[in-house]
Amino acid sequence: MVLLGKVCGWTDTSGFSTSLYLGVLGSSLLPNFIKNIFEESVWRGYLADKLIQLEIKDRWIYLIVGGIWGFWHWPYYMYFLPESMLEQILPVNKITFAFVAVASMTCWSVLFVELFRITASLWPVIILHAVEDSVVNHLILDGHIHISEGKEILISPICGIITSLLYLAIGLWLRRKRLQPQV
Repeated sequence: MVLLGKVCGWTDTSGFSTSLYLGVLGSSLLPNFIKNIFEESVWRGYLADKLIQLEIKDRWIYLIVGGIWGFWHWPYYMYFLPESMLEQILPVNKITFAFVAVASMTCWSVLFVELFRITASLWPVIILHAVEDSVVNHLILDGHIHISEGKEILISPICGIITSLLYLAIGLWLRRKRLQPQV
């Protein structure tokens, strides 16, 4: 998304500091890894697994897991994060941000559920989630990149439409691979 934004002239990377970025990235990986052991144990390890065992259709698994996962973050967005931080990501009010985040996490859920199903393990999902949190969030929150006004909804690496559709496309591609007959 950063490269797409740069090519389109929507992203300014002049504030990017490799040493500062790598320092924050390195210091956030372990806490995010630990946090995501708990988070992924609930959403993929328990909820998705139970829905799979119940033979719920894939689309409902994605919607249920993604929706519950997204709405679980609702208090975080509404009460714990300052509005100024949310506006760095997407310049909208808290309620709009929370709905966009839920929709985005529902798209991400397709990829996360399919990765869990293909590998039959939580570890790849925990690692993906930890790396995603560590790599992406600090780009915007620490001012390493600035997205042109009005383009955030399209290419925000955190909750942009193109970003979410990319997660969704990769997840659906993994689903197709999982469903292909084994030779």
